[in-house]
Amino acid sequence: MAAFTAWKEAVKRRWPALRLRSILLAVLLFAASMPAIGGVFLRSYENTLVRQTEAELAAQGAALAATAAALWPGAPPPAP
Repeated sequence: MAAFTAWKEAVKRRWPALRLRSILLAVLLFAASMPAIGGVFLRSYENTLVRQTEAELAAQGAALAATAAALWPGAPPPAP
């Protein structure tokens, strides 16, 4: 507990006293920036999901084409 008290006193000596308006400004700026940060995060997450889905659909299409070619060897080739 003494170490905490010493640390607290050292911080009080070096850290300036913040006014209420400074604290409120910081909180309001943080709250105002949260939707933008969330939007950027969700946009990048959505792009990642779209890329993964496209890759999986392409792989499934290739697997189905290979299966169809193996099961029906005389079938005409699929259109590109």
